[in-house]
Amino acid sequence: MFSDPVIFNPPRLSSKSYVIVYIDGKRHRFYNGKAIGITCYPNHCTTTPSREKALQQLVFNLKVQLSKGWKPDSGSESFPKNCSDLN
Repeated sequence: MFSDPVIFNPPRLSSKSYVIVYIDGKRHRFYNGKAIGITCYPNHCTTTPSREKALQQLVFNLKVQLSKGWKPDSGSESFPKNCSDLN
């Protein structure tokens, strides 16, 4: 069981942004797509709109993987390879 992922995106690009999701009652923060096997690094973006788009792609991919039963540290390797696969 997991909650809807929530984006934390501060207005300053010098601050870190991340996605918060509760999985089995435990809070998890995802700063990039590495945990789910995708190339998605929102904190490397140089503009606010591009960072927001990358965060939305991260949320989408997290929801897909969570709905398939993936959990952090589960060791599952069946992931999409790239955030740009959504375009």
